[in-house]
Amino acid sequence: RPPRPVPRPAGRPVPRPKMPPPAAKNSAPPAAAAAAGPPRPPPVAKNGAAPARPAAPPPASGPAEWYHPKASESVIVAPRQDKNPVVGLIRGRVPVEMGNIVPDFLVGKANAVLFIGLRYHRLHPEYLGGRVKQLRDSHKYRLITILCNVDLDDPAGPLEGITTIAYHNQCSMLCAWGNEECAKYLVTLKSYENKPADLLQGRFETDHAVRLTEVLTTIPTVNKTDANTLMGQFGSLKDIMAADGKDLSQCPGIGDKKQRQLMKALHEPFFSADNGKDE
Repeated sequence: RPPRPVPRPAGRPVPRPKMPPPAAKNSAPPAAAAAAGPPRPPPVAKNGAAPARPAAPPPASGPAEWYHPKASESVIVAPRQDKNPVVGLIRGRVPVEMGNIVPDFLVGKANAVLFIGLRYHRLHPEYLGGRVKQLRDSHKYRLITILCNVDLDDPAGPLEGITTIAYHNQCSMLCAWGNEECAKYLVTLKSYENKPADLLQGRFETDHAVRLTEVLTTIPTVNKTDANTLMGQFGSLKDIMAADGKDLSQCPGIGDKKQRQLMKALHEPFFSADNGKDE
């Protein structure tokens, strides 16, 4: 016989079974979390390098600008020159910024550069003239430079056409043989943007002894020691020119060869009287 149920005492409530706490809405069940496994690491390229980042969005389209707010601190490159290998060569040497500008490069606030290759100019001879006229008529730039890449074995014809365009439009022109030299020109233009003009000029010595030494050492076989000897013996260029060969030979270090060179340089005319005439 089955056992009889034990009667519960009257007045006591029946206990309810304990229920597990409700799971969070966003949490996965334990079984699903175990099946998913640990989080996956970021993908790695086959050669061990970090995965390539997604390409930056293209610059906003719109009308090209004449100026750029960062032109005083960076070389501004137009989008049309983005694939130019010269741009990759100047990166790391000077700051580079991409900008939707009218010229090809800005190496200063008002210094514009147009890049042209002789091979391209030979195929499209009207291209450069239109670009230069656009910049010249705008009166926006203090200096317009045509950077010409000589990429032809016979550059005479195309180079003459570019030189004519630069001359008639009052543009500066720089010729480079290769992308590396083009990059050096751009870096130099940017580096010397705020340099004074006298830095590019030769130094003019005001000291008489230094200037006389420079003149005398232009004569073959005469060195600085000989120049100092002559200055100590005669005192001035006038007295050196008035001396004869015997007086010059008495100076220490001035032998017959140097004496003849001095006499020839100081007394013979630069051009012969019968120059160009048949004897």
